[in-house]
Amino acid sequence: MNIIVCAKDVVDASEMKIDSTTNKPILEGISKKISDIDKRY
Repeated sequence: MNIIVCAKDVVDASEMKIDSTTNKPILEGISKKISDIDKRY
């Protein structure tokens, strides 16, 4: 039997910073985690 599990990794919002000139998120060096919704199941 083969089982496939799908989980989405997202950036940790507590570590996210916004670039003040472009108003875009700076994603470099931010750790990722499994989505809280995916952890429930």
